[in-house]
Amino acid sequence: MRDTDSRTTPTLTVERGAALLPKRLRVTLAVLHPADDDVVALALATLPRGSRAALTAIGAIRTIDDADPPVVEVTPFGREVMAACALEGLPADVARTATQLDEELARRAASVERDPVEAQVGERVAAKKRVKA
Repeated sequence: MRDTDSRTTPTLTVERGAALLPKRLRVTLAVLHPADDDVVALALATLPRGSRAALTAIGAIRTIDDADPPVVEVTPFGREVMAACALEGLPADVARTATQLDEELARRAASVERDPVEAQVGERVAAKKRVKA
């Protein structure tokens, strides 16, 4: 006779849970990651039934009420899955654009430190002002 208590149930890791989800759903979760719980719950409630079923199957959400749209709750595991999706990696063009934006923000911050009037007026107006002077 086999002892059923000695068997272990495999646990689902965050990375494995994220990998089980379709790519489009992982992208949605990555975008929603920084949002408040209420916003995330509302957005996930409006997902198609299959996407919600996949999230429920891995334990990322719980359905509280089957109204239309249903009321869902994001679990702590679901938040971890969202974080894993956000860290999964961005396409090269998105990463390049983010880097360009960071560089532009740093350049503008440096110009504010240098000349606050120039930052308020804007670089184009300030450039015209320098050309005329």
